[in-house]
Amino acid sequence: MKPIKFKARDFEFEVIKTYWNDENLMIDDSFRAGITRLREGKIYLSNDTSPEVLKRVLLHEITHAFIFVNGMKQVNFTEEVVADFIESNYFEIQKVYEKVSKELLDE
Repeated sequence: MKPIKFKARDFEFEVIKTYWNDENLMIDDSFRAGITRLREGKIYLSNDTSPEVLKRVLLHEITHAFIFVNGMKQVNFTEEVVADFIESNYFEIQKVYEKVSKELLDE
């Protein structure tokens, strides 16, 4: 798989599809379908999921990346904060998601 990269603000992220038991997919002693490693600028996705699940996990992880680059990792997410975040970031997240998901599913 060729590297799939995207930018969220000034931060570059790389999406990596890997084996379901890759240690990069582990949190709290259990494997996940996807994980965003913010300090590394990497999103790891399990290759052991259906295309429909992969799309949902990808969108979830891209959203984590945008939360991070907007300085909101430790924010108390009230309804108003979530609505403001979506209003401010929805179109950029959608653009990134469409680009990355097309590349992932075309491989």
